[in-house]
Amino acid sequence: MCNLNIVLLKDRRKYKNLTSFLMAVTSNSYISNNDGDGIFCNNKIVKQKEKIDLFSLDKDIKKSNIIFTHQRRATSGFSEKWSHPFINKDFVLVHNGIINDFIGKRGSDTWGFFIKFNKKFKEEIGNREKRIVKSIKSLLDKKQGLYYSIAILDRITNKVYYFKNETANIHFYKSKGLIYITTSDTNNLLLSLLQDDFKEVDVKNQVIYQICKDLIISKVGKIKKKKIKNFQYLIEESQKNPKGLFEFSSIKTQKIENEFLIVSDPRPCFYCGKLTHQISKVDYEAVCENCDEEETKKLRGISMMNYI
Repeated sequence: MCNLNIVLLKDRRKYKNLTSFLMAVTSNSYISNNDGDGIFCNNKIVKQKEKIDLFSLDKDIKKSNIIFTHQRRATSGFSEKWSHPFINKDFVLVHNGIINDFIGKRGSDTWGFFIKFNKKFKEEIGNREKRIVKSIKSLLDKKQGLYYSIAILDRITNKVYYFKNETANIHFYKSKGLIYITTSDTNNLLLSLLQDDFKEVDVKNQVIYQICKDLIISKVGKIKKKKIKNFQYLIEESQKNPKGLFEFSSIKTQKIENEFLIVSDPRPCFYCGKLTHQISKVDYEAVCENCDEEETKKLRGISMMNYI
């Protein structure tokens, strides 16, 4: 899926290798997420299909205390126009995942969410923080079948809001002067370029976090999760009655074929990100038919090697 690489700085003069670091981590992310590359820095956005040369933006990066980058694997709105970040006078937004409930007549699922979020924000009453939290909750409370990891910058207060659900991956690394947020579980290997001491921060699902310019991370809200039955119970029930319909998250189990559950609501394939109706009964990961065939070939090859 897509990759977020976000940096928040207290003192940008301290990190002389910041551009090199960002070029390294975004290049690593772009390898498997090459449908678009985008960056917000120095209060402007650059987006393109090809990997952005961040060294050409070195002056802008050095003037920035908040930097959003996004390496995209498209699942809707496939043209370059719908690459992230999205921006208006109030907010900057980046998203990793699939939120098909928000797909409109044009654009992508993320664009649809951005439009509805801004509309909700204008409708809410209270201070900016309360309006932002209420808007997020009104769109996501008790929603099922979504896959999201979202960061929103309030351009008026320079506060960042981050929230994810249980299907998304994220890592927060914090030092005294910098916070680095990334989807990738390997980009931390490049933190040594920043020559600082980092600790990983535990990020909870369904919690709305606020990060201020002094790098204080606080919890400002919680997204309500709809209660569901235990998945193993549903598997056992579906085996008793394969033609029945059973609910897991927003998945409606239609039937069981060999080692897969065939479900009505598609999920992103674990290997390639393509939407599929196949859910493995072994580890409950979504696996599309093409990747299943490739993985089977690999396993057969490993099995044959045991006899050579």
